[in-house]
Amino acid sequence: MTQQDLFHPRQSGAHTVWEPAPSVTVVGKIAFAPEADGADRFAENVRRANTPDHIADAGEKGKRSQAAQILAYLREGHTLTDLGEDGKPGALSLFNCRRLSGRIFDINHNVNGVNPSGDRVWPELFQVPGGAWVARYSL
Repeated sequence: MTQQDLFHPRQSGAHTVWEPAPSVTVVGKIAFAPEADGADRFAENVRRANTPDHIADAGEKGKRSQAAQILAYLREGHTLTDLGEDGKPGALSLFNCRRLSGRIFDINHNVNGVNPSGDRVWPELFQVPGGAWVARYSL
């Protein structure tokens, strides 16, 4: 499949503008051709994942966002670090979350309606034996 199959040129003054063909699905900056295996299904999943109703879904664990899962975990009275401490699992192993501080920001600022009750997550900095400083988050 070539660029001409996915996009059609259109003259705009002195410039050529490439527009998606009618059969192409565009999500963000990514174009999916219907002939590509699974492209339509992937495009639909991307659209669904970027809607607030899906992100804030309070259903089973696999369907909730990382932020919603983390908030539920903290509400149970647990504390959380990026990689874990003293034998306790961290955000990476529990929620496959590689950027815990970003998810804490989402919770504290109620991004996508994940925290309508306004719970505030607080960091506590502590030093690990290697000398690095790590944040431990709790409600």
